[in-house]
Formats: sequence, C-alpha cells, structure tokens
Amino acid sequence: MKSSALGNTTADALTIAQAIPNTILPAGSTQLATTLWTVSEPDATNVGGTRSYKAVVQCYNAANTLIGTSTQSLTLLETYEPSPSGDLLSGNFKRYGVTHALTALTDHVIVTFQIFTNTTGQVGEILAGLQAEATAVANPYIDGDLQGAQWTGSQYASSSFSSGYYTARDQRLEVVAMRKLNRPLYLRSPFGDRLYVNLLNPSFTRDAGYGGGADFGTLEIPYEEVAF
Repeated sequence: MKSSALGNTTADALTIAQAIPNTILPAGSTQLATTLWTVSEPDATNVGGTRSYKAVVQCYNAANTLIGTSTQSLTLLETYEPSPSGDLLSGNFKRYGVTHALTALTDHVIVTFQIFTNTTGQVGEILAGLQAEATAVANPYIDGDLQGAQWTGSQYASSSFSSGYYTARDQRLEVVAMRKLNRPLYLRSPFGDRLYVNLLNPSFTRDAGYGGGADFGTLEIPYEEVAF
C-alpha cells in the first residue's frame, strides 16, 4: 500500500482498503478489540516521518441498520525482534491495538483502518494482518489453523475461537511443525537470555496416567547457538 496524497497534517488520512467486513458478534457483546500488524517500508520517501493509525468500527443491528460508529487511535502493543539478516522486517514489524465500546444491540460490525502521517510524501506500508475480537483486550493473532483454535465456519471465510485449552497433543504437533521449519529461531533460556539458535531435534512426549482433565508432557529442545 503506497500513497503520495498524504500531506503534512493529521487531517490527511488514507483508508486502508483491507477492511474486516460483517463480523458477527456473540450476543450481548459490549466491547471490540481491534488489532493491526504492519511493516513500514524502509525505502519510503518519508521514512523519517511519524505514522499513526486509527480503527473505525461501524455498528449494525440485526436489521443491518447502522446504529453507531466508534473511531479510536491505535496504540503500539509490541515491536517484534529485528531479523539478524537485516531484511525488510528488521525493526519495522509492529502490532497496534485498541478497544472500542459497542453501541447497544450491535449484531455485527465492519472494521476499517486508517493511516496518518506528519510528513509530506509517499507512505510505504505492508499490512501483515487485521483482527477484530469481541473482547476487552487485544490478543495475539489467532485463526482456526493454529493449535488449540478452530474455525466457526468455512476456513478463511469465518471467525475463529480458542477455548484456551492447549492439550499435550496440540503442543506435540506444534513442536513437530517447528522442527519442519528447519531454520534458526529465537529461544529464551530459563535465565532470561534470548538466544538465536538452530534446533537439532526437539521432541515432545505426552505423559500418561494423570487423569482428571490434566494433560502433561515432557519437552526436550537440544540446540546450538548461531552467530548473528
């Protein structure tokens, strides 16, 4: 997404075309958390300028009548680790979020995101993800393909949810998927150190005999550190 129409004023905004349409909410929902993952392109002409973001939530009732609109500024929630390779994501990949109060009797919403800049010129932006969830606090990204989560309908064409119950089988499958990546990863040691490592042959073994809804396993992660 690039635009040369943004001037040196916060009144100029670019509406991001990738909106979240017709998000049906659970009955009685009163709040909506919106999240935006974005990458600022290093080669944009206004790389030294300041960007800001807003989320616009349009509230509709069951008759599909617009009954309210909430516009909120997004706040920075997380900056992801720079890549040792210094690629496009290095130091630019960020997660923003904000919580909206919903109009009473809201049945579904349409969410649109806006970007602002204080520098005249071209804005280079890559959208890595958009998310809306009927909660009071914005959560990390989730879709029905992730472990412990599921789609409410068709894959990629419906909402997703997680029960919060992350089974030992789910954990084993995630370790298998991580092993198949076959690339260096960040690993936090028990002492709080953040290491850049190659995984040698991680394994996860489910422990039997606990019962009562408990689910445990043993995780082994042999690794070797690699240079930045």
